[in-house]
Amino acid sequence: MEKDVVFWPDSAEKKSMQKRIFEQSAFPNCRKFVDFANKRNMEGSDYFSHESRYGIKTPIVCDDQKRIRYLIAGFCGSAHDNRVFAISKLSKFPNELFSGGEYILADSAYTDTPNVTSSYK
Repeated sequence: MEKDVVFWPDSAEKKSMQKRIFEQSAFPNCRKFVDFANKRNMEGSDYFSHESRYGIKTPIVCDDQKRIRYLIAGFCGSAHDNRVFAISKLSKFPNELFSGGEYILADSAYTDTPNVTSSYK
């Protein structure tokens, strides 16, 4: 079921997203947005996050219409956002997911790359 609901957009869909995002925000070539969700109430020190809560860390990429386009679940709450992102498909295989000049917007925990633009702290 996940593959029917959570999937990376094709080139036509990417162009539509780019147009909508640029019209709303003036970010050229931006396709998506990424942040982490923490599932709370897990036990054990590995699951204790920097927010002083227990949980599981899950990077989630959404498009401009709040549709989930990518996620990977199951990381300990103590894992740093950038570390989890570094082992994701988004980081390991960017040429499969991004065309020339495309990028996603991320929070300041991420390192800037050609395909990730992080916010300013």
